[in-house]
Amino acid sequence: ETTFALLDLLHIVVECIHWARNVDQSSSLDTSIRNSLFCCIHLLGCNADFGVGIAVKELMTSLDNENQGSALDTHFKHVLKMISSDLNPCWEFGDPGMHAFDALLRNASANCIGDNFGQVGLILDAHLCGELRSSEDKGQRYFQKKLFFMALLESVVSKHSISEEHLNHFVENLVRNAIIPNLAWQSGALASSLRKVAVAVLFSLVCGGGLSDVALFKCAPVLLPTLKSTTSDDDSSTRELATATLAKVLEKIPGVLGEEAVHQIYPDLIKLLDDSNERVRLASCDALKHFLSSAPPKNFQGTAIEYMVENLFLHLDDPSPFFREKVYNVLCYAALVVDPNTVANNAKNSLSSHRDKELCLKLLHAATNAIPKNTQ
Repeated sequence: ETTFALLDLLHIVVECIHWARNVDQSSSLDTSIRNSLFCCIHLLGCNADFGVGIAVKELMTSLDNENQGSALDTHFKHVLKMISSDLNPCWEFGDPGMHAFDALLRNASANCIGDNFGQVGLILDAHLCGELRSSEDKGQRYFQKKLFFMALLESVVSKHSISEEHLNHFVENLVRNAIIPNLAWQSGALASSLRKVAVAVLFSLVCGGGLSDVALFKCAPVLLPTLKSTTSDDDSSTRELATATLAKVLEKIPGVLGEEAVHQIYPDLIKLLDDSNERVRLASCDALKHFLSSAPPKNFQGTAIEYMVENLFLHLDDPSPFFREKVYNVLCYAALVVDPNTVANNAKNSLSSHRDKELCLKLLHAATNAIPKNTQ
């Protein structure tokens, strides 16, 4: 009843604002508009079961100005300040301010959020990075709040029109302090959901360019081991997202991994070829191909490339034609760039055991042609 009473009152206030605009277009109604928007956003943050969402959005739209555009975008900074006035330094899970902040970001335009990401990012950072506790202190509400704000962050960074430039200045800290720590394994269904949303945020940032190449290079020493660990998560969709994200990260850092990093990563990538989920297996092929380009060929020589090529040839005889094609593409790169001798030797050995010899013959031909003539 209180919700609908406030909505009725807002209708009256907005009608007064319209009347005042018509009487004197030069008058400043900013304070009244901001207060109305503040109330509208709080109503949008109410439980969806109240059924006021459509009416409130129509009411907000009626406040738009022909010359200034969206009223919410125009007054975003002031409404955000009003909503966050009770931060100390974080909201408790379920606080009205928390839900109003969520409603504000989900209804404002991407460009508007980007222009104000300095303040928006600080609030997200406070709720996703702070409150470090021992595992015994991490109750249900702790994970619910983290999950709430991580999902909100994912909705922001996945907005297609948000500018990379807007995000680049703030994302490195969010990745280091909010995303990577929340990818660490913890028991429980809520912790599992938090890891899934965190890796989804990371995937959106890496693919969308929100995480700049410079920031990626800085984060890589911590990010790569964390992603590698997440590829063994119990949840198959989390494994798939982590593997796909790892592939994108490796694609963006060609030729930079040292020999030690190569030896730490390759066993886990090869293990993904045997994953129980087909989508993870396919994603692992992309990750392996980009992995082979992420370090100089000499850093793979010896055990690493021999183990990788041997296992890849085993999977080249997989029943799935699509998967075989993906494995073949990885081996092609290995044959042409990394170690043609190892690929050629394994191709010869596999001719007698593989059901379909065509791919083996093509790899043998490619690898043989890639071997320097004076070493054949």
